[in-house]
Amino acid sequence: MKTYNATQSQKFWKLRWPASTPFLFASFKVSIAISLVGAIVGELPAGARAGLGPGF
Repeated sequence: MKTYNATQSQKFWKLRWPASTPFLFASFKVSIAISLVGAIVGELPAGARAGLGPGF
């Protein structure tokens, strides 16, 4: 990118962002699964009748 005299933002949007998207989507997939497990575990102590909703 030095050859093209690109600015920092051009380097980010044209080079760094496209290179990082596969890693971002892989981490999104893992984080969604972990957040669902966390929500289920968070509801378990409250019981099937109350849940976390009425507490807030």
